[in-house]
Formats: sequence, C-alpha cells, structure tokens
Amino acid sequence: MSVVELVKHPTERFVTTVRTILKVYKARLEFPKKKLYEIGYEIEEINKNVGASADDPKQLVAITVSRYLKWAEEITAQLAVGEFPYYNMPKKKKRGP
Repeated sequence: MSVVELVKHPTERFVTTVRTILKVYKARLEFPKKKLYEIGYEIEEINKNVGASADDPKQLVAITVSRYLKWAEEITAQLAVGEFPYYNMPKKKKRGP
C-alpha cells in the first residue's frame, strides 16, 4: 500500500463543505423521489438565504443541492480509486483587463 502525502492539510472550511456534500448525497440515496429543494430545506448547513433578486427560493435551493450532488459524484469516484477527496469548485472570474 502506498503512502499519500498531502501537499497541504485540508482547511476547516473544506472539511465542513465535504461533510455537507456527503450529507446531501446520503439524503438523496435514502429518498430518491424527494424533490431537491426538500432535501435542501432539511439540511441545516445549506444556505437558504436568497438575495432580493431571487424569483423562486425553492429553485435556488434545488440548484445548490444539485451542485452538491455533482460534487458528491466527483468525490465518490475519487475515493473508489483511492484518491484523497476534492471537488471542483468553480474559480471566480477576474474582472477587468
């Protein structure tokens, strides 16, 4: 068995986010017919505060849950081949020239 050396230790925020992602994934596996926004409302770590421009808060929560499920698939695929879990969070675009 090979030893994996981390380039840097995971941050507290990273660990918390991965736990939330896996919590969402577990809820989806347990209740596959439940709507995504219902899963989001049941998990307290998911931010349900929406901006003033939000037309449909349920849709925004569903989008968040969907994103977490995508990341969960990435993480489980990595774990299946023995890699340390990470998720591809989109990078913020730089503004200006």
